[in-house]
Amino acid sequence: MLHMGMGQASSLFFGLMTASVLARGLGQEGRGTLAMVILLPMTVATFLNMSLGSAVVHFVAKEKEQIKGIVGTSFVINIVLGLLQFLVTCMAVQFAGQYLISGIDYNLVYLSAFLTMINTVLFGIGPSVILGIGAFKFQGYLASCTSPLMPMGYLGLLFLGHLSVFTVIITNFIIGLIVGIITVRYLFRKIGGLEFPIKQWTKQLLVYGGYCHLSNIITFFNYRLDMYLLNYFKGIGPTGLYSSAVSISERLWMLSKIASSIIFPKISAMQNEKEKQHLTVTVCGVVFLMTGLAAILFWYVAPYVIPVLLGAEFFGSVVAIQWLLPGIVTLSAGRVLSNDLAGRGKTNLNTISAAFMLVSNVAMNLYLIPIYGIKG
Repeated sequence: MLHMGMGQASSLFFGLMTASVLARGLGQEGRGTLAMVILLPMTVATFLNMSLGSAVVHFVAKEKEQIKGIVGTSFVINIVLGLLQFLVTCMAVQFAGQYLISGIDYNLVYLSAFLTMINTVLFGIGPSVILGIGAFKFQGYLASCTSPLMPMGYLGLLFLGHLSVFTVIITNFIIGLIVGIITVRYLFRKIGGLEFPIKQWTKQLLVYGGYCHLSNIITFFNYRLDMYLLNYFKGIGPTGLYSSAVSISERLWMLSKIASSIIFPKISAMQNEKEKQHLTVTVCGVVFLMTGLAAILFWYVAPYVIPVLLGAEFFGSVVAIQWLLPGIVTLSAGRVLSNDLAGRGKTNLNTISAAFMLVSNVAMNLYLIPIYGIKG
């Protein structure tokens, strides 16, 4: 837990630095363009990844003696899914781009989708295996060591006068390669090689992933559908303000991310029901309290911090951050509970709660965004 905390703290600091460099280097419209260029391939990936990562965490945690076969089979499945995601993203741009990414250069989306596919195919299941085997110490060290790469890369581009959406996409790809290679080298030393019992594990992985998948899709849209609607109704400038607000406010999920990463494999592996309940209730309470206190503080300091961090051009992000904070606090506890249910195999309950949230979210966004913009 301590090592993951150090990693998340490093990610928090350098994440804020990254947000600052991008805001000052790209401006509102450039920041909005980058957000949408990344969002569409991410959306397609969420639809088509079959929640394979969740299945890998679950089975690696429960069946450690068969880890070589689980990881080998997952790698093969992931190659097929990665290629499919790229093809579908290209089709989505071609046939629905005017609605989904209005005002965006399609070539940037194609580039983002292609480079995302390469990293997904090569390294996509690595983080899930790390969680499944409980390598939290390595995960913390990796985050601490690689978090500075992104803001340092962007600063270098800004200094040379070459910071653009295009160069940011390339930089993200290179950093993804570096992180992926380090992760794979560690896992090969830990696991000792792969096996490919495709028939034995394919069905189990896809069935468990399928149980989680609808819930994960709905949850993703709860977090990101507003970006599409804001871009459609208000354009790329307000989208840039809002994407920066989301990037900053979601840093408060640091503690809930640590807790969720631990809860899922722990609950999957534990047998005693009382121990499961005690662990979840304790962790959920601590996460909710700490995140709530941080949100109250940030509500008051945001009007002073944001202009310094992002520049005066992004002062409009302050109101979005303040309105996002109550949801950030509530969902911090929800993330812990969701991973508890996933670890128990009760993914249908996650699906029901996420679906209710999505319906209300869509209805209110469709009504409020055209009237109030990012505040809506």
